[in-house]
Amino acid sequence: MTELSKNMIGKFLCQTVFMVSLATVGLAKDVSVPFLFSEDEKLEQTELHRVIPRSTDLQNNTFFNAPLTRLEYMLATLESHLNRQLAMAVLREKLSLAFGSNRTESLSIRNFARYSGENGRIVVGINVSGLGRPKKPMQIACDEVLHALEVDAPQENVGLLYHNTALGVLAHEDLSKYTPALETFAKHIVHRVVLESRTEDVRVIHGLACQRIVKDGPIQYHRYSFEVTNSH
Repeated sequence: MTELSKNMIGKFLCQTVFMVSLATVGLAKDVSVPFLFSEDEKLEQTELHRVIPRSTDLQNNTFFNAPLTRLEYMLATLESHLNRQLAMAVLREKLSLAFGSNRTESLSIRNFARYSGENGRIVVGINVSGLGRPKKPMQIACDEVLHALEVDAPQENVGLLYHNTALGVLAHEDLSKYTPALETFAKHIVHRVVLESRTEDVRVIHGLACQRIVKDGPIQYHRYSFEVTNSH
């Protein structure tokens, strides 16, 4: 085969690859297709972001534009830590041993860390609703969940726990500098758990709240129960 023939064959192959590439690109382009139902296909198109009325109420509201305090940031960081997936899985397992399943009501678990301006304390706790029929006294379950709060949100400063779970990006100096503030933070924490059980096709509700104000202090309780009736 002559050198000229080789060059011609090489040129032909390059052109072929180029044409195939163009064809592939053409096939890869999005092609408009109709919706399966004509009702959807006939919907009037709207530029959604363009039809939202303009408002300056939020940007001019002093409450929404007030600076975030360090305490508020720390509580948000701690609350996020309490709601991490692993902690929720452990809590669900613990509750499954204390309550039966409730097929008509989904289980809802909410961990919270909030400042109470009424008493100047930080209320850290767990609110659980949608529990089934208790397998044992609700007091026992409430006490167990209350005790579990000591792991992630103790009522005393333990090592560097709060440095890592609450301080977050505020820690930009030697950690020991923040220890006195975190000791004050920890000793103002109140633990509270609220459990709500629904039985009789979720018509009957039994709720029990338990609370501990200081580490190793007595547990206080508040209970409520009622039946949901259909009004005609």
